[in-house]
Amino acid sequence: MRTLSLQLHALVLLLTACASATVHSQPDEMSPEFMVPVGSTLVLNQPLQMPAWQDQVYFQDGQTMSWGGVNIYMPHCTLKLTAKKETPQTIQADTFVVKKSYTELFFMQVQAPPQPGGIQLAAAAWGAAAPIDFETNEAMDYKVMAAVMELHSEAQPEAICMICADWGLPPERAHITLNKIRRALGAVMTLELARPPGAQL
Repeated sequence: MRTLSLQLHALVLLLTACASATVHSQPDEMSPEFMVPVGSTLVLNQPLQMPAWQDQVYFQDGQTMSWGGVNIYMPHCTLKLTAKKETPQTIQADTFVVKKSYTELFFMQVQAPPQPGGIQLAAAAWGAAAPIDFETNEAMDYKVMAAVMELHSEAQPEAICMICADWGLPPERAHITLNKIRRALGAVMTLELARPPGAQL
């Protein structure tokens, strides 16, 4: 068997033209083009425990978990802190304001059977480009669309970002919708949308 490399390349998409997807002049929350408006809030309904040496907690089907428990082929989200610590961290119930919202498309060039450990390590970095080597003679390509929400909380400024993602196979069009985000978060976090500028009452 030969050793092959995994490369994760993150490309930022400029979707400004798509951000105003509407139906009858109202934002279409069902559209793949819909982006969470700036000023929306993510309400954490319960404290979350972050293990030592971790800076992210993952959400899928309303459950919280480490990256090792995530099924990358289903919608999932991650709440990211500024830094890892040598002791456990607690994220208290709080309201986090979305101060910036955009999408990214991650092109995954995977030389591996489905779901090897190398994919998880690379994908968890959300944009890292360092190669991870493992042995295989299989191949698979896929891509991940991520909704990125930069967050702010006066009480907990260390919670900086929520990223929600879904995957697709070329030539499919990967997209992450509002319904998928809410499905991943479940009752643990509540996404409350701000009304975009110019939207009708």
